[in-house]
Amino acid sequence: MRETVFELIRFGLSFLFGIAISVQLAGIESTRKNRIIIGLMCLVFLLAQFACHVLFGLSMMSKLYPLIIHLPLVIILALYFKRPWLIAIVSVLSAYLCLQAPKWIEMLSKILFNNRLAEIISYIAAVFLFYYFLKRYVAVSIRRLIEKSKKICVFFGVMPLFFYLFNYIFTIYTDLLYSNTEIAVEFIPSFISVFYFVFITLYYAETQKQASLQRETDFARNIISSGQIHYQKMNEQYDALRIMKHDYKFHLNTALELLQNGDLKKSREYLNGLQTQLEGKELQKYCDNHVINALVNDYYRRCRELNIQFNVSITFIGDYTIPNYEMCIVLGNLLENAVEACQKISDNRQIHLVIKPQGDQLGIMVRNTYDGNVVFEGDKIVSTKKNDNTGIGLESIRAVIDRYGEMFHIKYDDQWFNVYLLWKSSGVCKVENT
Repeated sequence: MRETVFELIRFGLSFLFGIAISVQLAGIESTRKNRIIIGLMCLVFLLAQFACHVLFGLSMMSKLYPLIIHLPLVIILALYFKRPWLIAIVSVLSAYLCLQAPKWIEMLSKILFNNRLAEIISYIAAVFLFYYFLKRYVAVSIRRLIEKSKKICVFFGVMPLFFYLFNYIFTIYTDLLYSNTEIAVEFIPSFISVFYFVFITLYYAETQKQASLQRETDFARNIISSGQIHYQKMNEQYDALRIMKHDYKFHLNTALELLQNGDLKKSREYLNGLQTQLEGKELQKYCDNHVINALVNDYYRRCRELNIQFNVSITFIGDYTIPNYEMCIVLGNLLENAVEACQKISDNRQIHLVIKPQGDQLGIMVRNTYDGNVVFEGDKIVSTKKNDNTGIGLESIRAVIDRYGEMFHIKYDDQWFNVYLLWKSSGVCKVENT
C-alpha cells in the first residue's frame, strides 16, 4: 500500500513537472488568472488520463499520452496563451527531455539499493532538485534563446524532438531498444554526431547574421549621436546670431550716442569690442540648404581656430535621394576625418570641399593634406577615429552610400587624401548655389 501511494506521487510529480517546465520555457506570465487556468488544465488532463487508464489500461494510456496530454498542451499554449506555435512545441518537447535526468537518478538508485521504494524516493527528490535548478538557472536563458529567432528555435528543438520520437518509437510503441537490436543501439550516437556538426554549422551562420544585425544597430545609434551633435551646433549658431541681431540696435544706439557726445575713443573701443564679439559667430551663406550651410560654417570656424585652410565650393541646384539628415552625417564625418588628419601635420594644412553637378548626378569631393599614413582593416581603408560620438568611420559612410549613392571612391598619395562621392538624382535633398 505504501509503495502504491509513492507510485501515485511519482506519477503526479512527473506530470506536474512536465507541465510546469513547459509553461516556464514558453514564457507564460505567473499571474493569478494564468495560475488558475493552468491548475484547471492540469485537473482536466488528470481526469483524461484516469478515464483512459480505466477504459484501455496502462499500456494503451502510455501510447495515447501524446494525444491526450502533449498535443492539447501545445494547442493551449499557442491558442489561449498566444505563444508562437514553434515555441509552444519546442517548450513541450524540451520539458519531456528534462524528465530524463530524474529517471537516470532513479535507475542509479535501483543499481545501488535494489529497492523499489528507494528508487521512487530518489526520483521524487530528483524531480524537486531539477525543477529548482531549471527554473532558477536555465528556463529564462532557454526562453530568451528560442525567442531570438525562428531558426534558433528550430535548432534548439531538434534534439528534444529526436529524443521524443526515439523514446516513443523504440520503448513505448515497440521494445526494440530493450531487445538489443543493433540499429536501435547505434542510432542514438550516430544521430548525435551528425546533429552536432550540423548544429555547429547552422548556429555559426545564425550568430554571424545576428552580429551583422548588431553592427547595423550600432551604426544607426552612431548616426543618431553624430546627427544630434551637428544639429546642436547648428542651433547654437543660429540662436547666437538671433540674440545678437535682437541686441544690435542697442549696440548701434550706444555707439551713435558716443559719437554725438564727441567721444571718438570710447566709440572706437566699443565698436572694436563688438567686432571681436561677432568674430566666429557669423554664418557665411554657402548654399540655401540650412542644414548643410550650418554644418560647413561650423567646420569653417574650427579650421580657422586650428590654422587650417578651408576652401568651399557649392555650385549646384538639384534634388537627390539622400535625406538632409544623412547628407549632414556623411559630410560631417568626412570633414571630421579631414580635420583630424590635418591636425597631425604641422604645416600646409588644407581642406577642400566641392559640391557640383556630374551630369545628372551630384558629385562631392573632400580633399585634405595628411601625414601619408593610411590605416587598413583587412583590405579596407578606415578612419583612425572609429565609431565614437564625433565620427562613424569610412566603413559606416560606405553603408549610407550603398543606400543612396552611385559611387564612393578613395584616392591618395603621400600628401593628399581624396574622397569622391556621387549621389543619385530625383530625391529630397536640395542643395542650392548662392
